[in-house]
Amino acid sequence: MAVTKARRVSQWLKTIALVSLLIPVGLIGVISVAEMVEGQISGLLELLLVVPLVVLAVVGWRRPRRGGQILLAAGIVVALVYAVWMSGRADSLPVFLLLLLLVPIPPIVAGILFLAASRYEPRPGETSV
Repeated sequence: MAVTKARRVSQWLKTIALVSLLIPVGLIGVISVAEMVEGQISGLLELLLVVPLVVLAVVGWRRPRRGGQILLAAGIVVALVYAVWMSGRADSLPVFLLLLLLVPIPPIVAGILFLAASRYEPRPGETSV
């Protein structure tokens, strides 16, 4: 019984992680489709930004520990690069915070949730009761 409860906790954590990744995927998807409808080719390039997130979501679902580590590291790197890139700009603080919340924070949150889910995954050789 303990294994099935742990498996349910793992499923919930992984589901919440996937939902958090839907934020940037959905945002980038809507923006890129809108740009392509307007005839801008840059919409196709932005759509390519979604591919790594989708691949990492699949990796995180199948192997939560590995996917969580990669998402967490990638999110932190993107956040640091974004912060350095924006430090020289005169944009307003709300724009900086909004973009920070929409781009690097969801992968960081998903990475943490996948890592937490990996703690509830059954170990190799362990059978469910």
